[in-house]
Amino acid sequence: GEYCGGGMWVGRGSAIDDGVVDVTVIPELPLGRMILGTPRLFTGTMERVKGVSRVAVRQLEAIADSETRVLVDVDGEQPGFLPLRGIVLPKAMLVLA
Repeated sequence: GEYCGGGMWVGRGSAIDDGVVDVTVIPELPLGRMILGTPRLFTGTMERVKGVSRVAVRQLEAIADSETRVLVDVDGEQPGFLPLRGIVLPKAMLVLA
């Protein structure tokens, strides 16, 4: 969906039934850019922050490029750390909203 934990609007324009997962990647940012960019988490414009990217995928494999443990956030929940592998199964779950 468009929103996640605490009302953050990081998936502007995404849909829960389109067969893809919208992934927003927020890398470690310089302190100033992080402070100035934080309000964008709630305005739906986070991908406009330099270094932040967003992509729609049907499958995903994510690994860390260093020995640092990288926390995974899925809709405001932290199920674990990288590596992560996932595949979208369209229409595999009925969601009543």
